[in-house]
Amino acid sequence: MKKHFACAKIEITKQGKKRMFQLDDKFFEGIGIERMSPQEAAVFKQHVQEELETRVGERITDGFSNEKLEEFEKIIDDTPGFVDNWLMINVPDFSK
Repeated sequence: MKKHFACAKIEITKQGKKRMFQLDDKFFEGIGIERMSPQEAAVFKQHVQEELETRVGERITDGFSNEKLEEFEKIIDDTPGFVDNWLMINVPDFSK
């Protein structure tokens, strides 16, 4: 079974210049993933995805209160009904 990875757009700021790239199969091919065995490539992709999720999550939550951190965790964990309730309370004009 082929596992699909989400495509992520990443913005990197280096010396005041912003650069976007997509973390997709084309990106991985560009860094030479085809030289790895299929198993190594899958493990590498999974590691990159997990590392990005961790780093982005840490950046997003930096400075959150405990209450906001708990809300964010419920969103990330996809707690049933939480997002709908949060939107009703915080964005009453939001429509599905």
